Amino acid sequence: MQITKDDVIHLDGTLEDSFMKSWEYILLDESTDALLGTINDAIRYDDGLFFIHSDMDKASTIKVFDRSGHYLNDIGRIGRARNEYLSLDSWNLDTHRNEVLIVNGDGYDGKATIKRFDYQGKFLGQIDIDSIGKEYVTVNGFAKCYSDGSLLMKDYMHSFPTYDYFILHTDGSASPLFEMSEYHQMHALVDPALVLQQGGFKNENMNWGYEIISGVFNLHSDTTYLTRALDNHIYRICDYSAECIAELSFIPNPPEKFKNGLGFEEETDPYSTFYFADMKDYLRVGYKDGIYLFDKSTYKLYHTNHDAINTSFPDTRILSVSDNDLIGFVDEFFISDALKLMSSPNYDHRYTPEVEDFYRKAKNCENPPIVIAHYK
Repeated sequence: MQITKDDVIHLDGTLEDSFMKSWEYILLDESTDALLGTINDAIRYDDGLFFIHSDMDKASTIKVFDRSGHYLNDIGRIGRARNEYLSLDSWNLDTHRNEVLIVNGDGYDGKATIKRFDYQGKFLGQIDIDSIGKEYVTVNGFAKCYSDGSLLMKDYMHSFPTYDYFILHTDGSASPLFEMSEYHQMHALVDPALVLQQGGFKNENMNWGYEIISGVFNLHSDTTYLTRALDNHIYRICDYSAECIAELSFIPNPPEKFKNGLGFEEETDPYSTFYFADMKDYLRVGYKDGIYLFDKSTYKLYHTNHDAINTSFPDTRILSVSDNDLIGFVDEFFISDALKLMSSPNYDHRYTPEVEDFYRKAKNCENPPIVIAHYK
């Protein structure tokens, strides 16, 4: 299936204006143990618990809050013991087994491990991963956990900024999700386990200027969706196979000089993909020319410009999805800018009363408020 420019439905407002049925916010506990630093990501488990990963005093932590924002416990801590981690490269929830999985990528023995904890923070064990050439390749990304215990992972190649997805099976073997792109100048279907063992691929002549899309997956389904900037297709991933279901033919592939390894400046590439959110019924994709929403049932594609003013929803950094809910937080800069605008004599009352009330209540919060958008 091809989706051309003529097929795109352009919206006057934002996606939230058209597709959001309601939104809510949660003011988090501000006790000493509950304080967060810079929030990196957050995951909501069903309707009850929030797991928030933040950096505080140069240390990464995962804190658990309940539905009302009360602090419950931490997940693990920094250290060299078996039940601790030296670095928190990535993490995710295994909702099928009610576990928190943490990639500890800086093991002192040169090996990466996946630490397993229950939701109360009790250490359950670890999964050992083959040695990693940290300069070039690191298993630093969980995409999701499948019901059979296998993991959808991301390799991050430091020699050029790109992600490749692969499946880490329960027996320790790995299999690629996609054929390696010709732009990598690698052989097709290279075993990612071999990439890890050999410390990654190094190409001195490669000047990579293009980043494959990253984003967040729905936790509860074995079927996921994503789009890759390299070929501009939408893929459905089920049973560890990536099926192309739509080609975004109106978004050009990288130019020839990029394919030849010469690279190009980011400013000359207005169409690169930079983010996606795999919701239950929608795939929400960010390009530099705006935000797109792909309806999985109708295959319709909606678009809104980045400069569209969202009057009915606070400016929010999206961190995760839960079914058709987008979960994020509003940082102090968004709050400060909104309050300055609202206090200006030229304020145009663009925000709804609900959004104005939220900004006023969030003014002096020690922890960033969590915001949830409920899509239709």
